[in-house]
Amino acid sequence: MKKHLVLLLLLLPLFAAAQDVYIPDSIFKAALVADTTINTNGDAEIQVSEAIVVDSVNLNAGKILDLTGIEAFVALTYLQCYANSLSSLDVSQNVALKKLVCYGNDLTSLDLTANTALEYIDCYRNELTSVDFTQNTALTYLNCDNNNLTNLDISKNTALINIRCSNNSITSLDVSNSTELLSVSCSYNNKLTSLNVSGCALLTNLSCYNSALTSLDVTQNTALMYMDCYGNPINNLDVTNNIDLITLRCRQNGLTNLDLTQNTALGHLSCWSNSLTSLDVSQNTLLKFFRCPDNLITSLDVSNNTILNDFDCRDNLLVSLDVRNGNNVNMDFNATDNPNLKCISIDDKAWADINWKPTLIQYYDYFNYGYLYEYWAPVDSNVTYDNNCTVGIENHQLSQPSITSYNSTIQIKDCCNATSSTVTIYNLSGQRVYQSKLTGNTSISFSKGIYLVRVTTENGTTTKKVYLQ
Repeated sequence: MKKHLVLLLLLLPLFAAAQDVYIPDSIFKAALVADTTINTNGDAEIQVSEAIVVDSVNLNAGKILDLTGIEAFVALTYLQCYANSLSSLDVSQNVALKKLVCYGNDLTSLDLTANTALEYIDCYRNELTSVDFTQNTALTYLNCDNNNLTNLDISKNTALINIRCSNNSITSLDVSNSTELLSVSCSYNNKLTSLNVSGCALLTNLSCYNSALTSLDVTQNTALMYMDCYGNPINNLDVTNNIDLITLRCRQNGLTNLDLTQNTALGHLSCWSNSLTSLDVSQNTLLKFFRCPDNLITSLDVSNNTILNDFDCRDNLLVSLDVRNGNNVNMDFNATDNPNLKCISIDDKAWADINWKPTLIQYYDYFNYGYLYEYWAPVDSNVTYDNNCTVGIENHQLSQPSITSYNSTIQIKDCCNATSSTVTIYNLSGQRVYQSKLTGNTSISFSKGIYLVRVTTENGTTTKKVYLQ
């Protein structure tokens, strides 16, 4: 009897070596069998003895439906299975896993609670509604973009360096415990109303655009270099502590004031479609790209911005504009739709009269019913150039409103304070769909479509065609 027991113990390793891993998905199995670093004996199966020593598996874009059998790879530290057709993924036995790349599948759930060694997870473009990351305290990179997440708790992930969670339905995000963070991307979360980045002193990149934030505090993020916060209903933004800021995109918010005097490293500024009445860029001498259309700005001076090469200030209430920066010949420039602007101070009047001559541009948009569009560029037809315009704001009375559109809203900024101002809106059939008196800045919501907006004041009529998305 004892001899039989000893013989059995001696034969157990041989039985284990001969035991095949159960792999029901033929594509998955074929990929493993074809990999000579995994299938070391070159047969048509994967033995347990082969699986338990493998530390890396790559199974990308192979139309795999089922990854059953991966649990046998207990030494696995790196697993790539992106762009397949997986609806489930069980990595609970792969406790040594450090990197998991499973984006572009059909996963509805993902349990990572056993993978405490995990440092890198890329699970974007799946159908995940919730994932528990609280046990993954070693995590440094997290990408869960393009899922259906409504909540994301990363309070335990203090080692995180980069987090991406855009295109979800997250309502609140607190990353303040992740003090090592360098980059946060949480854009296109149309229900995101709260974002806390207060503890992230090392943060250099922040993207939170096209969400629902009503406020954003970046006063403690003194290392911030790139910030995209456009498309949020934010009416106040303090960037005076962000002295390393290079790029700021804060367009299509509700900003009424923007202090940039401390941001001397700023090279890219996009702040169009706000309600700014003034903007001082005299300290931003490294500015190359500056776009501020669709505001209420009455005076602009870019004479200190000597390397500016892209400048757009269309659709404001400008009365005074100074572009004598010594670089006009290298600058893309547009100042149209400023009805009260009569003269622009430039480097060289003779050069501007030839190269920036007001020109009527006409084109047919065949993607929108073949409409004929007409606009002046780079300035309106009544604008002149001078080496030193003397006409100032005090010599003008603002007389015409600004008509713009954003998403499903028509915005009218009534600059003339006329008691008899009215707005009338027509649809494509010429039917009047709206009419009302104007008493100040007005926003009117309409369904998707093309409309003709006509504003009448005691000073005349302004008409504009708008597109609502």
